[in-house]
Amino acid sequence: MPRARRLHLPALLLGSSLTILAMVGCSTAGVDDAEDEDLGTATEAVCGPASGNWSSFPAGNGTLQCVGGVRQFYKAKFNVTVPAASGGPVNGCKQYGACNIWVNPANRPSPSTWNRYKWGATPAHTYDMVVFPPTASNGYGHIASVDHMKSSTLFVMDANWSPWKGKKAACVHDVGTYKPYGFYRLKSLDKDTDGDKIPDAIDNCATVANKTQTDTDKDGKGDACDTDDDNDGVLDTKDNCTLIKNADQADTDKDGKGDACSTDDDGDGVTDKADSCPKAANPDQADADADGKGDACDDDIDGDGVLNAVDDCPDVVNEDQADTDGDGKGDACDDDLDGDGIPNETDVCPQIPDPDQADTDGDGIGDACNDDNDGDGVVDELDNCPGVANADQADTDGNGVGDACEPPVEVVPPPVTVGTPSTPASTPGAAGSCAISHDDSSSAPWLLLVGVGLLARRRRR
Repeated sequence: MPRARRLHLPALLLGSSLTILAMVGCSTAGVDDAEDEDLGTATEAVCGPASGNWSSFPAGNGTLQCVGGVRQFYKAKFNVTVPAASGGPVNGCKQYGACNIWVNPANRPSPSTWNRYKWGATPAHTYDMVVFPPTASNGYGHIASVDHMKSSTLFVMDANWSPWKGKKAACVHDVGTYKPYGFYRLKSLDKDTDGDKIPDAIDNCATVANKTQTDTDKDGKGDACDTDDDNDGVLDTKDNCTLIKNADQADTDKDGKGDACSTDDDGDGVTDKADSCPKAANPDQADADADGKGDACDDDIDGDGVLNAVDDCPDVVNEDQADTDGDGKGDACDDDLDGDGIPNETDVCPQIPDPDQADTDGDGIGDACNDDNDGDGVVDELDNCPGVANADQADTDGNGVGDACEPPVEVVPPPVTVGTPSTPASTPGAAGSCAISHDDSSSAPWLLLVGVGLLARRRRR
């Protein structure tokens, strides 16, 4: 058994950053593969997004350390073997240390499975197995899996780069100034057919360059080589929204861009987020009832509770749906309420049909709707002369018709009959006499007047 090791867990909290001195001690397969106690200062401030998928990386059991974690990861994810770091000390690397995997030729990973690269000779890739040398305070070195490089900074995943000894790091993290010997890369990950720097083994489009590895529908096939990126059953060549599922291919404004990915579905120049009718063109954004739903798509434009389809004034509030002339157009929006052909604004009786516009008293209120047509202060139903002003309501003969409108009595004189000479009647005792006779004794006064008139005329002569 190797000698006991002291593990230091100093941590300094500076501001909001946690700075730790990383302590690593490794054990694997019953062999205590000790490694560094002090790897230098590193800041665990980067927690993804990770470039790799680390779900297969072991969480540790309280004693699992770097070599054990790395071995289990590559076995689980790629089904390949990593040496147990056994053997004697070589070039200052302590016995059983993680550094033995690099410095001891007899303990290196199989060259038939792995390619070996010195640090700086070629860029490191995701899933490369990186090996660190011993330090002045640690003769065991360190081993981890590469997640990514950011400029010249290396980010890794390992089993115990954490204040919680014996557990894998919470996320990918940088290694500070700790410089590796180099790294091993699986041969299966060293082939890059499309030259996008993503090994074929993990490239979701191995024959089409796609460095971003975008896979919209998460089907394992990158968009660069997927014929149906959104997996909606419509091929990209015919899909009007290639990256958003829309099997119905709805395209309200027929602009060739499906509603699912269009920012202005109705093409009215107003973005959907700000459009009161995103599916109905309404550039003016008219909203009569101010309910946030534009008139173009509101089934009750005036907000009176009556749907447009049955509202006799869909643009004007009229809950009662009054329609005086029964023409199907509500009074609230009808410019000829009584339907007499005279516009309301000039109609002396806008609610009662009166095409003749009669206004007896000239007060601007038509007779058809005026209860005092002659303007004499007496309502028509009580006025004995409703068409003639007669405030006194005089009715001399008491016949119910006022004197003001009673027709005058026409005095007709009795007819006058003037006799002609005739053979005098034989009257006893009056032989030879001449008499004027009339069948009506009442005409005598008239005859007298006629005689007087004739006498006066002769005298003037």
